[in-house]
Amino acid sequence: MVARVAVHTDEYASTRPPQGVTMPNDRMPSVGDPAPPLSAPTATGGHFDLAERRGAWVAVYFYPRANTPG
Repeated sequence: MVARVAVHTDEYASTRPPQGVTMPNDRMPSVGDPAPPLSAPTATGGHFDLAERRGAWVAVYFYPRANTPG
């Protein structure tokens, strides 16, 4: 998989993924690690699976939902 993972948090990090998101929970990835398996529902009602994009450049951006502690 051609992917890099960078993890950045300012003040808050959750150890549990949001509802509907699947990721291994054994450890947080480090910068330069291959991307972990990731699947999640999309905002438009579809489904995103990182494995389906193997070999492609992908930017995965996470942000907290409005009015939440994240």
